[in-house]
Amino acid sequence: MYKKILAGFLAATMVTGSSFMAFAAQSGSTSGEGSLDIVEKSDVFNVVLPTVPADGDTRFDYILDPTSVINGTSAAKYNGATFASGKTVYFKNAPTTDGGAASYSEKSDTLTITNKGTVNVDVTVSASVKAVTGITMASTGTFTDTTDKTASLYLALTDGTNTNPITSSGGTLTSTLAGSPSAYEPKFVDGKYVMVEKENSGVTFNTFSFGLTGACNPNGVWTGLTDKPPVVDLVWTVTDSTVTTTVALSATGEVTLSDLTKDANVVSASTDITLGVGGALYPVDDSAVTWDVSAWTAENGGTLKFTLGDAYKAAYNGKKVTVSVKLNNGSVISCVADLNMPE
Repeated sequence: MYKKILAGFLAATMVTGSSFMAFAAQSGSTSGEGSLDIVEKSDVFNVVLPTVPADGDTRFDYILDPTSVINGTSAAKYNGATFASGKTVYFKNAPTTDGGAASYSEKSDTLTITNKGTVNVDVTVSASVKAVTGITMASTGTFTDTTDKTASLYLALTDGTNTNPITSSGGTLTSTLAGSPSAYEPKFVDGKYVMVEKENSGVTFNTFSFGLTGACNPNGVWTGLTDKPPVVDLVWTVTDSTVTTTVALSATGEVTLSDLTKDANVVSASTDITLGVGGALYPVDDSAVTWDVSAWTAENGGTLKFTLGDAYKAAYNGKKVTVSVKLNNGSVISCVADLNMPE
């Protein structure tokens, strides 16, 4: 009997022990790190601006012919070149074929801006003329009043669809060029993702071409003028449509760059800020201006100001001055103003 009881006790113990092993508490832990694969800067600002020859651009030079004397003399002064008939202002047009001859018409050859980026860009073309004695700027190129003897000149900016006159206060043309996101794809380059233009994407990038057209009053009195016809200056500005940065020049010589940001900022004043007259722009002379950086930083932008000093006053006072600024996102902003610094 004792042996039977012991055997039963041991059997029960084995069953109970097995049960304890099966339900003993166990635990464990691990962790997983997250990663983020994105293109940090998905927008691409890539604008191809017109190339202006270093020795100057003559496509906007013009000839006044109010009495049709050029065709009346078979263009002898111009070696028999072809001049469109019935026009009173002429621009020289480059040959349209290899080996062809230049010709003259009332419309200039154009300059073209191409948006090769992914973002929309705003384009502004501004033109100004210097006042000359005896010639009046007209707002229309139609001169039907035969009694009007004013020596009137009509010059206008045109993009082929829109034509805006250049008056004594200037003239502008504006346009928005859509970006082409489908022309780009992400690539992993130098340890990061960047947007790269596709090879043979087949995308036709949007362009904006502009030039000048003109006419003058054939009934006007043009003899006895002492000044040459006015010089016309053109300035073009291209900005990311999402960028609100602006530049302004006051008559007293203060330049203000507003709403600069980390991604739309000035990197180097000596190369990114230029100014001048007549289309000839030069890097700002640091020794000839007074800087105000109290509300601006190179890291985050803000408002950057500088005031033109006596050297600029001596060179530019009383003239139309252009200020052009290239931002670190590739945008170019500019302004034109009459400088009238106090004596």
